[in-house]
Amino acid sequence: MNSKDYREELELFIEAGRNDMFRKICHATYAVKTADMFGREVIGVQYHNTVIFGIHEDGSHFINNGGYFTRTTQSRINTYLLNCGHGYNQIIQRNKRWLMNNVEFGRTASVLFDVDKSPISSNTFDCWAKPLREVEIKNSKITDYYLSKG
Repeated sequence: MNSKDYREELELFIEAGRNDMFRKICHATYAVKTADMFGREVIGVQYHNTVIFGIHEDGSHFINNGGYFTRTTQSRINTYLLNCGHGYNQIIQRNKRWLMNNVEFGRTASVLFDVDKSPISSNTFDCWAKPLREVEIKNSKITDYYLSKG
C-alpha cells in the first residue's frame, strides 16, 4: 500500500462515521480531515491535540509529535508509517532521543516526506495542521479584514 491508497482508506473510514470531519480510531486517537498552514487539505491521524501523521493529496506525508516524546506517540506514528508503506525503519528511542535510520530528531520530531518517501523538510511549519473548520474561520476573518480596509 502506498500513501495515496492509505489516504483513500482513511477518508472512507471518516465518511463511514457520524461526522464528516473526524472519526475515533481508539483512545484519544482520531482519523481527521484537516488543513496544513497553507490551506491544503490533509487526511491524517490526530492524537490528543496534535496531528501526528498526515497525507496530502499528492501523496506527500508528514509526521509531527508536537514536542511530546512519549512511547504512545512513537508507537502510533510507527503504526501509521507502516500502514502507508513508508520505506524507512521505525522510530526508535535511545537515551531519551528519537532516531529514524540513525538520524536524530530535533526538539520537535517533524518531518515532511515526498511522494517517493524521501525527506523534504524538518521545518515544524511544514508539518503543522489544524482542524479544517478553524482554518476556514481564520481565512474568512482575514478576508473580511482586507475587504473592509480595501
